[in-house]
Amino acid sequence: LCIFLLFVFKHLISLIFPFHLNFLKYVYYAIPGIVFRILADPFSLYFNAKVKLKAIFLSDIVGISLYVFLILGGLQFMKLDLFYFIICFNLYFLCKLIILVINFLLEKRKEKDSYEIF
Repeated sequence: LCIFLLFVFKHLISLIFPFHLNFLKYVYYAIPGIVFRILADPFSLYFNAKVKLKAIFLSDIVGISLYVFLILGGLQFMKLDLFYFIICFNLYFLCKLIILVINFLLEKRKEKDSYEIF
């Protein structure tokens, strides 16, 4: 269904907004970051429900630090454009997802070890 919508999306945009068709590629570039964010939200909700906010705080701090570092590095070494900011956006949410998943797995391992009696 998603693949079908992606193909239909291009034709629909060309019919309704023909001048915006050149910028549709940036929407496609941002899709991985949106998917990473969607995948990270359940882990954030899990930690929020268990009131283990350190994992959420850590993922946000590391992600934002990476985002700022990439932007400052881009300012220092290259010409910034929209594509570069989209890549930074994608890496921010990927980093956040990885940290949340690692914390989730460590939490589950800790719970499993605490239930074992023998």
